[in-house]
Amino acid sequence: MSVLGSASSAVQLRLMQSSDAALYLHLFTCPEVMAAIGPPLPRHVAEATFARACGYNAGDVPGHRFWIVGDALGADLGLASLVRDGDTAELGIMLLPEAWDGRRAKPALAKVIDHAFAGIGLRALYARSADGVRARLSRRLLSPYPFVPADAEPGRAAWVLSRDGWARCHAANVACRNTTLPATAC
Repeated sequence: MSVLGSASSAVQLRLMQSSDAALYLHLFTCPEVMAAIGPPLPRHVAEATFARACGYNAGDVPGHRFWIVGDALGADLGLASLVRDGDTAELGIMLLPEAWDGRRAKPALAKVIDHAFAGIGLRALYARSADGVRARLSRRLLSPYPFVPADAEPGRAAWVLSRDGWARCHAANVACRNTTLPATAC
């Protein structure tokens, strides 16, 4: 893939759809991408999870959502997600290795975080990563927001951002901008 545009304001999110299967399958079966998450999925498992994710995106009620992260030129960079559990959700992002410079991840995460609280009114947002160096990299991506450490299983790191923490950050305009997703993305 050619060099991607680097303007952070040019990061776009769109709901994932059936035509995004190749990107999804590549991300979930790639050992390099999955290193911070867990073992790569076997292709048949990735295909099944992709079908479920597309089904969630087709639902009318705000629930689990999966977005394709892209640049202004239309290049797909990866996937961002919210996996709901009542009034909380787990935040996720998986980017192609050539987009791992943080210039695309942080603005994509900002859009999803703002949507989680301003768009659908969640109480809290969780993020997880493999422990060690991967956790430090993940924490750096979350650093514009007041995420705090949370309980995690052995070998993992976890953080939580409360609605109040997000609201204070947003009010102070520390990391937050007008990044709300379109209403159709709920």
